[in-house]
Amino acid sequence: MAREETSEWLKIDHPLVEAVRPKLFGGWEGNWVAFNTAHDVALPGATQGGKLGFFMYPQSETAQGRRDSLDPDNFKYTITTREIKA
Repeated sequence: MAREETSEWLKIDHPLVEAVRPKLFGGWEGNWVAFNTAHDVALPGATQGGKLGFFMYPQSETAQGRRDSLDPDNFKYTITTREIKA
């Protein structure tokens, strides 16, 4: 958020930061899943690359091995959603 609206880092007392601070700090958005406690993660169906030391970014694997998720020129993905009727 600190760089979302401006090219400079915003200080904690900046009006843009103050507006969102109650929601971002000390709160938990109910649609998020915590992966930050995982280590040595074995991805279901993965046959290349072994376990992940941590799970933070999308992962991809081809017959040639695991793709570098931090290489934006060669690793692209799209996130889509759809409503599921009960």
